[in-house]
Parts: sequence; structure tokens; C-alpha cells
Amino acid sequence: MCGIAGLLIKNPEENYQLPQLLPTMAKAISHRGPDDEGFIIFQPEGSYQQYAGPDTTSATRNRLQLKSISEAKNGMVGFAHRRLSIIAAGEGGYQPMSYHNGRYWIVYNGEIYNYKELRAGLVKKGYKFLTESDTEVLLALYQEMGDIMVDVLEGMWAFAIYDTEAQSMFASRDRVGLKPFYYLNQPDILAFASEQKALVQLPFYERRLNRRAAFDYLVNSTLERDPNGLFDKIMELPPASNLTFNFKTGFTKVYSYYFLAYKPDLGTYEEDRLKTHSRKVRKLLNESVKSHLVSEVPVAASLSGGLDSSSIVTIIDQLMKEEAYPQIGNRQKVFTITFPGSKTDEAHWAKHVVDQVGADWHQITPTSKGFMDNLENLVRTQDIPFLGVNTYSHFALMEAMKKEGIKVTLDGQGADEIFGGYSAYFVTFMRDLANSGGFGNWFYNFLGANSSFGSRTALLKAYAKFQYSVLSSKVSGAAVRQTDVREYRYLRDEFWDRYAKKMAELPQPKILNAHLHSDFTGTTLKTMLRNTDRNSMYFGLESRAPFADHKELVEYLFKQGGIYKIRYARGKLLLRAAMGETLPEKILYRKDKMGFVAPQQEWIKENAKSLHDYIGPQIKDIVDYKALDKDWSSLTANANPKLWRIINLAIWRQLYKI
Repeated sequence: MCGIAGLLIKNPEENYQLPQLLPTMAKAISHRGPDDEGFIIFQPEGSYQQYAGPDTTSATRNRLQLKSISEAKNGMVGFAHRRLSIIAAGEGGYQPMSYHNGRYWIVYNGEIYNYKELRAGLVKKGYKFLTESDTEVLLALYQEMGDIMVDVLEGMWAFAIYDTEAQSMFASRDRVGLKPFYYLNQPDILAFASEQKALVQLPFYERRLNRRAAFDYLVNSTLERDPNGLFDKIMELPPASNLTFNFKTGFTKVYSYYFLAYKPDLGTYEEDRLKTHSRKVRKLLNESVKSHLVSEVPVAASLSGGLDSSSIVTIIDQLMKEEAYPQIGNRQKVFTITFPGSKTDEAHWAKHVVDQVGADWHQITPTSKGFMDNLENLVRTQDIPFLGVNTYSHFALMEAMKKEGIKVTLDGQGADEIFGGYSAYFVTFMRDLANSGGFGNWFYNFLGANSSFGSRTALLKAYAKFQYSVLSSKVSGAAVRQTDVREYRYLRDEFWDRYAKKMAELPQPKILNAHLHSDFTGTTLKTMLRNTDRNSMYFGLESRAPFADHKELVEYLFKQGGIYKIRYARGKLLLRAAMGETLPEKILYRKDKMGFVAPQQEWIKENAKSLHDYIGPQIKDIVDYKALDKDWSSLTANANPKLWRIINLAIWRQLYKI
């Protein structure tokens, strides 16, 4: 797990100084790789030279006899790498790394969980390896298979490979988007990095706000819906996509390499088939968790007390009874966010799991003061504004793990999207049932709708919202604003009217599996993974997601009809069935899971005065900040999430000078 960056000069007549620019980019993402640092610069004729940076270890400098990057000559292509050692933690994993007599060079961020199997297959074909790293396997695979190599990878990745003979670069991002990859493609230069902050540092980048993306954030509650995000012209390489550039043609290409299929119909429920599916799911879950434990450094898990994290912790417990895991030790460490005395506190649920597995339990209580003290640092860490203050809770969780010496954590992201865990899925499920003629089943679920996941009130509200959206699509944006969320009224007319049609672009889902698929492959899961990646990597931790990051498990679940996702107004039917003999009964059947939450309203209310200081002229092109200032007391008393987004956008623009 690391930070990567690179520059490719398309026009040699332009004087871009790689020896100065590369260290600047690497420094901006140094938190992603605190263990080592490396650079390489390629000349037009194909020669190259590796260099050390300020944070390159003395052992690496001496072994490779590296000169300082400050002494480097300028070149045509440059790569920078910041290393976090997880697998092949010794000298063998140092990057940039080469293969085949220096023809191929890579900078890579991620973990390939099936790299040992892939390596064994390559050895049979005559390939030889000098290290035990998954990085070298990627290079050999590229020589063997070219860009279709990504089809056989299991894991999370973002990497770039430069071919010195072909004078071309091949870059790729994993299927789900666990690892980030951003790029800036200008006529004279192509730049890429793990985080936007490295690209923003470049002197030739003009900092501008993408107003269309700002509307998505403030109104539609979505981030990075399009490749061009809030930093205008800085592009996100989408999940399941590759990028290529060839100097000989001057052509840059971005293309998808994978599409996740899903079964569009609900299917027919059969008890025996549920048992068959649950056994298969449990087998795949065990395989996924086991593969995600591979590490040469300490591993722990997050535990909220919900079904997802509890499943991971109890599976780890069973695996530990079968074999030793030195990276875990005799007792697994689990970390829980708690809010004593608050209705959002779930520590009592987590305790059921802790007591069952005998874990070493660490409880962390994020505070309103801590949130405010870390706010600007958190915004910088995330690079772009975030949807809610609960992002700080996760930030505090990662900080606590770092203090305990943890370097790898397993988290539950992705379970809701593949098993059907959000309350919105119940509404779609009921629509799906009604449209497919399953009225008996519809009534059966309607009677059971009395939980936080599925409720009759939620169904009625969803119906009213649908009717409202139909009406609003037929009237002007200004009319919609007057009858909708109060915070919308502070958005300037010209901003609102230009982008209000985007509200109607978000379709109402009618098919459960289509809804799950949209959230899994779209912005919902990707946003959570981005938050997790930034928070964990800021503290030098690698976060892994066994639910999202196992191709066979994900594909198997999307092949099953929606009828096996929800039953009797209760979500995650297949996960509950798969974990029925392992989880504590109270966890298995709990009905009030709240998700990863924080006391947002209280924190904003308590810090209203300090937050008010960020509201000023820097947002006047989008927000009527004077009207917002006038109503500040009443707005912060209720703290609607839409208000937080206005505040966060203001902070972000101030910090990044956008």
C-alpha cells in the first residue's frame, strides 16, 4: 500500500523540470508511504536513472547506490513512489521496480491477494523472480499478457507501468475503486497521482471549481459522479478502467475492462435454495476474509456491532482456531467507535461479539472538540468535501489503530450493497414485488415492516417523494427550491437554474438488483471507499474490504434474484443465513442498525460560532452568504446535512484556494 505519482512530457520543447516537480508531488502524498521513497527519470532515447529522495532509507541508498533527486538531469518521463510496507516488507518491495532487464518499470499502490498463485503459474512458464513481492508479479504478468493481465487479478490496485522500448505507459485501477488514481491531461504533459493534492501542487495547474460537481455535492449528495470532479480538469480514472499513453502516437486512451452483470428479476423464493446459497456464500466469505489477512505486519478489524463487521470478526476467530496468524497474535484486536450516553452509541452491541470471541477490545470516543480541532486537517486529508461529520469518527478510529501499532485493518464496506442492507432497498424491493405481480409476498413484507430497515411509514414517504419528483420535473428549478429543503434557498439563482435539471437526472430505482448494482458500481460505495482510503492512509494504515474486494463473492450474489436479499421486511437475508451458526443471536436478529453514524447535529450546534467563521465571500458565486449569515442561529440549531455541505465546501475552497 503506497502513494504513486508520475509525469510524462509530451512536448520536449516545454521546460518542465521533473527533478523539482516529482519530489513536490511525492511530498504531498508522503503520508501514504512513510517507510521509503523512490524516483526514476527516463530519457527520450530509453535510458533511465533511479534516484533517492529526502525520505529514502539509508539502506536503500547504499544498496542501490542512489544519487539524490536534486542532482538529477531532466527527462521525458518520471515516476515517484512512497512506500508503505505490508508484503515483502524488506528491501525486495522497493519501488519504482523493474523487470526484464529494465524494459518495464512500475509504481504500484495496492495488494494482489492471489499473487502467489499467479507467480507459480508464471514460474512454470519459465519466468524468474528476484523478490517475494506482488509488485514483481504484476510486471511479469504484463510482459506475458499485456493489458488483459487485469482480468486475472484478485485484489485492489492502482498502478502505472512504463515500457521503455515501446515508449508507452499502461495504468490501471481495480474493479471496485478501492485504490485511487487521478490524472491531469494537458496538451504538453500528462500527470497522475494517488491523490488530487499532489496534482494541485503542480505550477501549471490552474485551480478552478467545477460548478457542476459542486451542484452534485450540495444538492444531489453525490461526489465524483463524473470523472471530472470538484477540482476542474483533474480527472478520476474510474474503477474497472485502464489508461494508456503512447509517445509515438501522442494518444491517451481510457477504457473499461470489466462489467459486473446482475440478475434483473426477483426470482422465486425456495427454502432449499436459500440453504444452498447460504452455504456457498459462507464458503466464499471464509475465503475472502482469509485472503485479506495476508500480511507481514499487524492486522486488526473494525467492529461496529452491526452484522457486517461482526461477521468479519467472528470469521477471523474461527480461522484463528484452525491455524496461527502471527500478524494477529493470540487475541485479535478490534476497534469500536462509541458515544456514551448518545442514541448513536452501539458499544453494547459490539460487546456481544467481543465476549464471544474474547477479543482485545479498544473503544474510541470521538468528541465535538476533537472534530473541530482536526477539521481543517481532515478536509485536507480527504482532498474534497465529504458528506457528513461521521467522516471524522472514522478518522479518529484510524488514529487509534495507528497508536496501537496496527498497519492493516479489515472493514465491512460493500456488504450493504451486495446483500441489501440500506433501508432504501426495502422501498425498491416493494416496488419490484408490486411490478412483478408478487402481491402475496408484498403484503407479507408490508405486515413485517416495523423496523429501522423496513417500515410502513418509509413506504408512504417514498411514495410521496416519488410523486413530488414527478411534479418537480415539470416545473422550474426555482419553484422546486421554494418547496424543498430550506438550505437550497441560499444557493444563488443563476447557479441553481443552470444545474437544477440534474435533480431529474437521478432515476428512481424499480428493480432491487439494479439498485444494488448502481450503488455498488456508482458513487455510493466508491465515496465510502474514498473516505476510508484517505483516512487510513493518512495514518499509514491499509484498509481492506473483504465484502467488496472478492470478485467471486460479488458476482455470485449479483447472480441471485432479489428475493434472496430481503424477506419479511428484513435485509441481508443471505448474509444472515450464511452466518446463522456463528454470530451471537442478538446480532443476527437485531433490527435497529444505524450504520456508521456520529452526533452530527450536536457537533454542528456546539461549534456553530467557529464554523460560522468559514462562511464568507469565497463562496459568494454559489451561496448568498449574507442571507446564510442572517439565519445562522436557526439553521445550526437543526443542522440539516445540507447545511454541513455548504460549510464544508466553504472550508475546502478556503484551504485549497479554489
